Amino acid sequence: MWDCLGLAYGLFDGKSMVQEKVLELISPLEKGAQDVVLFSVAHCHKDKEVINHRRNQTPNECDALAGKYMLCIKNAMFYNCPAEYWKIEPLCDEFDSGVPLCD
Repeated sequence: MWDCLGLAYGLFDGKSMVQEKVLELISPLEKGAQDVVLFSVAHCHKDKEVINHRRNQTPNECDALAGKYMLCIKNAMFYNCPAEYWKIEPLCDEFDSGVPLCD
């Protein structure tokens, strides 16, 4: 799914994320949200060799590049989210602190 979306929006060039396209897509967001996204994308772009290694370790017919990047970005955004964007709930606080969730 992420591969199709990433290609449709021009977010990936087959090797990494296209930074210019990210800037274009986040331009409607407020400055604080843009900063979180840009930090997260930069963090994951710095680790693109690790992402490509994990991509190649995923036995799948589909290319896992976009999915691996999106997972990295989601995690980086989550752990670097400014307080004003954080929803104050016990479940969110537990997840943020690394407490494992149980059924």
